[in-house]
Amino acid sequence: MEHQAKQTKSTAKARKGDFFGDSGTPFFVPPGIQTKLIVNPPDDAYEREADAVADKVTATPDAGKDQSPAFFTPGSNALQRKCAHCEQEELLQKEEGEGMEVSRKEKTGEVPAGDDVATALQQTKGSGEPLPDNTRAHMENAIGADFSDVKIHTGTTAVQLSEQLNAHAFTVGNDVYFNQGAYSPGSTQGDKLLAHELTHVVQQNGSIQKKIQRQKKQGPEYVEFQVKVPENFTSLEQMYRLFERVAYGREMNMSWSCGSYCDMTKNRGQIIPFLVPKTKLDRVRGEQADKEKQLKEDFKALPGDSQEKVNAEANKRYYEVSGNKENSKIKPGEKGNAVTWENMRNEILEEKRKLESLPKELKDLMGGEGTFKPGDYQQLLRIAEKLKQFSPEDLAVYKLLVLRATDDLQLFEKSVDMFLARKAELVAAMKKQQANAKQDEPASMQDAMDKALTNLDGKDVRTMSEADRYDLAAKKTWEVSKAQMEYMKDHPGETAVDFAKAATLQNTGDTFKGMGKDMQEAASGDANAWARWAGGVGAGAKLSGWLLAVGGVLYVLSWLTGVGELATIAAFMGYMLASTVVLSTVETQLRIKAASQATTEEEFKEQVKKAAASLTNVIMAVGLLVLALAIRFVAKTFFPETVTKINGALTKFRRRVQAGVNLKKVKAEFQTEIKGHRENLVKAGEAAKDNALKTASDIEKMDMDTFIDKLESGDNGFFDQSSVKDGQKIPWKELSKTPEGRKGIESYKVKLTEQLRSGVLKEINAMVKEQLNAIDAMLKEIEQATAAKELLKAADGYEKFMSAEEVAARGAAREQKMREEKAAEAMKEIELMIKIEKVRPQLYKFDPIRRYLEANPQVIKSFAEHPEAIPIIEEVMKELKDLGADKVVEKYKGRELREATPLTDEQRKLSGDFEKAVKSMNQGKPRQQTGDLDQLYADAEVASTELGNVIDDVLSDPGVSKAGGRKAMRPELKGRERAEQKVRDEYAGDASWLVDIAGGKIVFPSLEGIYQALQVIKNKFGARIIKVKDRFVDPQQSGYRDVLMSIKMSNGHIAELRLHLEQIDKVASLEHPIYEVKRVVAPDAARAAGQLTAEQQAIALSIEARANEIFGQAIKEATTGKPAENVKE
Repeated sequence: MEHQAKQTKSTAKARKGDFFGDSGTPFFVPPGIQTKLIVNPPDDAYEREADAVADKVTATPDAGKDQSPAFFTPGSNALQRKCAHCEQEELLQKEEGEGMEVSRKEKTGEVPAGDDVATALQQTKGSGEPLPDNTRAHMENAIGADFSDVKIHTGTTAVQLSEQLNAHAFTVGNDVYFNQGAYSPGSTQGDKLLAHELTHVVQQNGSIQKKIQRQKKQGPEYVEFQVKVPENFTSLEQMYRLFERVAYGREMNMSWSCGSYCDMTKNRGQIIPFLVPKTKLDRVRGEQADKEKQLKEDFKALPGDSQEKVNAEANKRYYEVSGNKENSKIKPGEKGNAVTWENMRNEILEEKRKLESLPKELKDLMGGEGTFKPGDYQQLLRIAEKLKQFSPEDLAVYKLLVLRATDDLQLFEKSVDMFLARKAELVAAMKKQQANAKQDEPASMQDAMDKALTNLDGKDVRTMSEADRYDLAAKKTWEVSKAQMEYMKDHPGETAVDFAKAATLQNTGDTFKGMGKDMQEAASGDANAWARWAGGVGAGAKLSGWLLAVGGVLYVLSWLTGVGELATIAAFMGYMLASTVVLSTVETQLRIKAASQATTEEEFKEQVKKAAASLTNVIMAVGLLVLALAIRFVAKTFFPETVTKINGALTKFRRRVQAGVNLKKVKAEFQTEIKGHRENLVKAGEAAKDNALKTASDIEKMDMDTFIDKLESGDNGFFDQSSVKDGQKIPWKELSKTPEGRKGIESYKVKLTEQLRSGVLKEINAMVKEQLNAIDAMLKEIEQATAAKELLKAADGYEKFMSAEEVAARGAAREQKMREEKAAEAMKEIELMIKIEKVRPQLYKFDPIRRYLEANPQVIKSFAEHPEAIPIIEEVMKELKDLGADKVVEKYKGRELREATPLTDEQRKLSGDFEKAVKSMNQGKPRQQTGDLDQLYADAEVASTELGNVIDDVLSDPGVSKAGGRKAMRPELKGRERAEQKVRDEYAGDASWLVDIAGGKIVFPSLEGIYQALQVIKNKFGARIIKVKDRFVDPQQSGYRDVLMSIKMSNGHIAELRLHLEQIDKVASLEHPIYEVKRVVAPDAARAAGQLTAEQQAIALSIEARANEIFGQAIKEATTGKPAENVKE
């Protein structure tokens, strides 16, 4: 076999670093005649010399240091061995407990070996095994000697002799004996011990040098290379390919043998030497001569700074692959190192050529050719291979992403991987849904919708009841809409075209003439009427097609129009989008109703597909509505005038600079003026957000009839319809006369207030930030500018930012990004809705709780997110059915269901003292400084950040850190809907009692950690704590427990801080849905007033018993360290 990890029969040419000098004079001098076998002491000259050689042979090569060894001292016919207490064996000797006694004995000098040792040596002389070819080649090349006659002894006799001599190994002539496990070539320590003993072979053998010289004349020449094997390599094949890349500049898939380096677990992270026949190396390099010549020409053609960058990357790769120390130099005669470096540079230049040959769209997507750096070439090529898998639609999506490869290459590649993975999931999902489907993507959105309807859950719609068909239609509508969203995400260009084709802005009002009467007639059960009027409403809903196709225009107009025009356009777009949201919502309901009355599978599927399409319209239109509303609120402030003033100031600034007016003065005055405008933009943004929040509050307070009147008649404010033509107006009152129409308007009202408080504020912030960033960039350039040319260049940058082309590009990108974001959000919502539709029938079958669930849909949502809790409710219902309400109440009433927490006296005292101290300083319940819910959420944003810093401070305590505490901030503030419900149901409309909008917790694996943290909080932040409730001492009725605190932040806002037990957290999500049932079935207020029926009491008590069982087992797990038994399989 030609190639090996180390080539066989190596007689490498003498070079600097071998143990021969240029003169060829041997370092090993023939020994004198020795008549008596003796044991050399461990610290004599021979041992020191052998240690030095062994160190050099196994040391990491340093190209910057002279590798020539010290001269070998002439040896005697001494038996030499590596003592058990020398250097690297020290640890082993300590384990054996023999160190000191042996050391003292051997300090006496040359100790005669016993006759039994001498006899055994004579009997075994020359009978051992030769060195393995690879090991021998490595040692011969490193030491510069011929070891073909060396015999290795590792058997029982060798072990016994080594034990008698208290040695790991010893040498007599050409025979080397090893103790148990000491012979391990290929490992660092094994090679070091072997090199040590082979040095003794040279010291004791006077003729070995001549053998080397004779074999050098006859044998082939080799070039030695080395690689540092990466830690992530797992196979020899990976290592062999690395050999080839280092020696030949490319992978050649040659045959290699591993020799002494067959164990990859030992190779990883180590420097592995290997030899390559010089003739083979020269032949391969000759074959590549033309290519290498061209690469050198390419290099010479590079600018000087580019050459430096390429060389710097070549150095980096050379040091990494060879294991040589950074900044070390390659010495003359080190051909292997020189070839390695050349190959690394050629590799970089070849990568550069490959990148340059990529299609332009791929290069642009990765930041453009001008941004490519040598250090990134390999990763860029890897990313390019992935991008080649993208369809044209995929590339269109990525061209519009905010994330660029130049921002963060690692993150960019990760996003590509995630995108490809998401596509793979979609294909797999489609394949699973239709066993015989093709493995490629849907040919069109219609195809995607058809595939989602391939299997109607194995049901025959012809034999189903109308109610069952309705439920199935609702479920399938969500599934089809999800398929649409997935298709839209992967095919944005095609989606926009499809919407545009279906678009119309004309005569929508005609659709609704006489709608109220006809729809009421349709409600009698005429399926054709349902479908007909769904189509009529759908004609109006198709308005979203045009809006989705050209939505980016709105953004462009926001910067390029006057104030009046901008407000008018935004109002018009807002009205059209509102119409789309309502009409599409109505159409969805009508289509589902029509599907419920379908008499054939084809008709059922057709109505479901149309229902899903209208649902998709709702989702997309809401996204554009947010953008329209944000621009509208901004337009109503002095933001547009300020932008106009900035442009005017720039024109004046440019004129003065070109006129040669005092530049210092012009510069200072312009900076002052622009900074003033900048402050006004910030104020305008705040005013826009305030107006949006006020509008949300005003709309929320309206009853439905008032809201419908506003939509119908308009006003001079938010409901302005001056820009809407009569033929485009919607008869809102007529529409509201049907249940579906009214439900659609109600849905729009909810979505509108939600988005005014969230999405609209986010868009306003983004618009203001974008403008401020451009201004700041200009001001920075102007500050640094010292000449007129530089000042004008800074002005050019901002003017380009405000150019029609740039604004249009940003607008298109923003609109597309919005669509992608809404699609992603919608898919999550749809997935949840599908889960809801799945669990709803499982819960609605229980009559005792059905009416409560119907009145509180958020409870169904909790079970959809945690379906594992359903079996617990099933058990509660079974117990109620089997025993009856009275028996269940009797079973649990008066029993203490909560298990006590096993706290120490010290922990209870700490908790009690802290609670008393806090109560003494804070009388009454914690209360916010304002009852304005909008202001509370604004304050909570600031408070949440500060709370995170407080938690970090607590965790920095050594005791808390040692206890394994971890920070767990809420990902976002408390849900607005839940907060409003709490204010309404629990606080009589007073929002100042909400003290948990912002919150965070520290989670511990043990109770000890919780009370360690409580002590730190008491010491550091006790004065800011205004409430402490230790629910480990006094658990809740459900058995849930934690330490709950209210802490006042520096802005006066009260936030929630908790100390949690990890084991409790693991099961809390299981308890939440069932306790939600208890909350709606048996409200605390009604329970306290004794107003519950026996059935309500039974349900509440049964749920409490099971919740306590869940938390009781969690506490046992935390205190015993043993996993708790499953409450329910």
